Amino acid sequence: MDDNVVHVDFKTIKSSDNNVMEGKARCPVCGNVWKVVVESPNEIECPKCFACKGYLLHSIDTGEKELWHCSCGSYLFYAMKDGLKCPSCGEWQVGVWDEE
Repeated sequence: MDDNVVHVDFKTIKSSDNNVMEGKARCPVCGNVWKVVVESPNEIECPKCFACKGYLLHSIDTGEKELWHCSCGSYLFYAMKDGLKCPSCGEWQVGVWDEE
């Protein structure tokens, strides 16, 4: 069995009233990438290290040629009162809205 596939009951998902998202997820803790189907993209549990910090890769295609990313490689950020913070490494993002 492939360790990078999380198996789910598709009958339950098809009968659910909730929206579901599917695709590849990445764990910022161990770097594992796997296929997943989830109702919410928040706190996706990694099947390798069990950290609940996984996020969907390419969940939204904005059409932008250059997306902001942290120096650790993460594209996911917490929008805080004081700015954007990377949940993967904890770094505050500097220069996100600086005009060129």
